[in-house]
Amino acid sequence: MRARVQERNSGELKGQGIPDLRRIATKFESFALTVFLPGIFSSSLMDNAPYQKLLNKGHLALGAILTLGVFILMSILLRPFTFSPDPLIAQLQACFTAIPITAVFWFAYHMFMLVLIDQRKRK
Repeated sequence: MRARVQERNSGELKGQGIPDLRRIATKFESFALTVFLPGIFSSSLMDNAPYQKLLNKGHLALGAILTLGVFILMSILLRPFTFSPDPLIAQLQACFTAIPITAVFWFAYHMFMLVLIDQRKRK
């Protein structure tokens, strides 16, 4: 019994080839911290990539208005393509279908505006 306890404390059970879990957990934690959170542990990374806020409140307001307009337009245009004969259920289905389309428009608008503003600042 005593030999088995000493084998566990030595880092590996010799007969079974099971590694010490504490050692593996420590290695994984150090690997995860350096790979997944590099900005916290190295200040030089943050110094090399300065953050710039490119969109102001006007750009965000314009994006919100355009996104709301696209949602309303898509919910009206998608109504004939629903499966329900009831107009209320058909409109609800069209609205739920318009949500992911509107989200894609919102992402596309923001990406376009970020690229456009960055190009204008570089000129």
